[in-house]
Amino acid sequence: MKTQHLFLFGLMSASIFAISNSAQAEYGCQAGHIPVNQGPQQVCVADYNLPHWNQTQRKKTTGYWQKTWGAIAPSPTDAILGVAESVGSKKEAEKIAIADCKAKGGTDCEVDFAYHNQCAVMIVGSKTYQNYGNATIAEATQRGLADCNQREKGCRVYYSACAKPIYHRR
Repeated sequence: MKTQHLFLFGLMSASIFAISNSAQAEYGCQAGHIPVNQGPQQVCVADYNLPHWNQTQRKKTTGYWQKTWGAIAPSPTDAILGVAESVGSKKEAEKIAIADCKAKGGTDCEVDFAYHNQCAVMIVGSKTYQNYGNATIAEATQRGLADCNQREKGCRVYYSACAKPIYHRR
């Protein structure tokens, strides 16, 4: 008895499978498409519930990040500041900062601070100055003012800039 039931169950399953496959083939829909009634006729449309339809095709962007540099070159005796922002190399940034200082009338211009891919601030107080670097101008300023205010009075930001990396697509 059990054998007859298993046989009948298997026969019915095979029949249902054959009918459903023939219905699909009858409408001639290609893989990934399903038949849909469109007025008096049947058409095949994409089955957007299939995994390959739900995946967005993303192009991999290729490129590279170029490091940029900045430099601060003061002339302490003349109270003049030369700067360079977001240039291609440390050497170039230092050269530009010294040239900028001299062009403004500085006589003893020297690079005091060079930085890359970050922000820099010069904090001046009543007696001294100090340069600070950090991820943002706000963070560099906060750190610089906190340090300066422990040593002296009248601390303020005299200069600030960022040397941000540049992304180049290939």
